[in-house]
Amino acid sequence: MNRYPAIKYLLVFSLSFFIVSGSNRAIINVPADQPSIQAGINAAVNGDIVLVSDGTYTGMDNRNLDFNGKIITVESSGGPDLCIIDCEGADGSAFYFSQGETPDARVVGFTIRNSQGMTGAGITCTGNSSPTIHDCIFFENSSYYGSGVFSEDSAPRIEACRFLQNSGSAIGITSMTLIRDEVQIVSCIFLNNTGDEGAAIRCEESVSPSIINCLFAGNTADGPGGAIAMFGTGGPKESDGSRFIPVISNCTFEGNASISGNGGRSILYGCFLPCCYGLYFLE
Repeated sequence: MNRYPAIKYLLVFSLSFFIVSGSNRAIINVPADQPSIQAGINAAVNGDIVLVSDGTYTGMDNRNLDFNGKIITVESSGGPDLCIIDCEGADGSAFYFSQGETPDARVVGFTIRNSQGMTGAGITCTGNSSPTIHDCIFFENSSYYGSGVFSEDSAPRIEACRFLQNSGSAIGITSMTLIRDEVQIVSCIFLNNTGDEGAAIRCEESVSPSIINCLFAGNTADGPGGAIAMFGTGGPKESDGSRFIPVISNCTFEGNASISGNGGRSILYGCFLPCCYGLYFLE
């Protein structure tokens, strides 16, 4: 019996979100038209779709994938269970956004596994980039901070993704400037991730994420925040001193733990009302 039917429905329904329509988009098939995912990206122009066939993709041309500022979609043909980017333990990220890509730059339907690095082992977003990351699985990636997705001075939308058994805060969000870091994390599942602080999500430096309709279960941190840790969030963001407060809404927490924490610190740290509402804590 499925204990989380709403989450499952959202994940299944989301598969139809990016249906290709219109005749002005070219579809570049990998490996039929181009031998690797990066080659497909290099051949694409704004509006194109790089459609990746089922299989496991390895090697230098299938990791550290850079959109180079293009507004394109890179999508698997059969979904994340059938299309895998295996980074083979190499340093770096599977995907790297750094040139101000917009929400119309999309990564859809991949499993990303076995990547490692100091930050952003799965996907790294910097340079005021705002890509959409949809229906992806991040599995057994490792980093100090942001083993699944790392965002610095950027605002990706992360939706209908699963973060499973990653080491080092599955999502890491920080800001080094006054750019709004309004990261959106919607209808995601975080299971059995580990980290120093905030095993599922760690936020620093006055960022203001929205975390909505997510499930956190079995995540464990050495320090505070078995599920979520926020440090310095909600600080001044504009010259007039206005504040942008993080939002955590309609989320479920079960079996998260902090080895050194106690009480609320074992699940959420640095998350204060009115930023949190509609939360469910299960035994």
